[in-house]
Amino acid sequence: MSARRRRRVAALLAALPLAAACSSPPPPVPPPGEQARAISLPFDRYNFTPADLSVIERAEDLLVGDCMPSRGLAWETLPPSAEEDLEPPNRRRYGVVEPEIARRYGYHVAPDRPSVARRSAAGESRTASLSEQQRRAEGWRYDDPLTAIAAAR
Repeated sequence: MSARRRRRVAALLAALPLAAACSSPPPPVPPPGEQARAISLPFDRYNFTPADLSVIERAEDLLVGDCMPSRGLAWETLPPSAEEDLEPPNRRRYGVVEPEIARRYGYHVAPDRPSVARRSAAGESRTASLSEQQRRAEGWRYDDPLTAIAAAR
């Protein structure tokens, strides 16, 4: 075997552990800790809980899914988020407050839990694939109130 070929083989063998490290799945995101669940503000008792909001969003999605066929349009409903994956309402209000999250991610925000991440990805994919007609039919969902007002005219 020539020296050149040995260097190539050695380089490939050296790169294998790096490739394996890149392909290993990330560790699971820990559920919200007690520190995050303990943060409470006086107004929280008057707000919807994350579980309430999840139910409302799911109901809206199902209602839109029921309505769209009457307009001749298809609608893909999003998968629901598991209740245990929902974040407490004030988890990110004061930055990272959980030691386990700080150990794993430093001051960076932890990724979403699995079912929330799936729902988010499905929502982004659905939004990107909407036709102009579907966007107009779903016009009440604009994030920007001025855009919603302009679309209603």
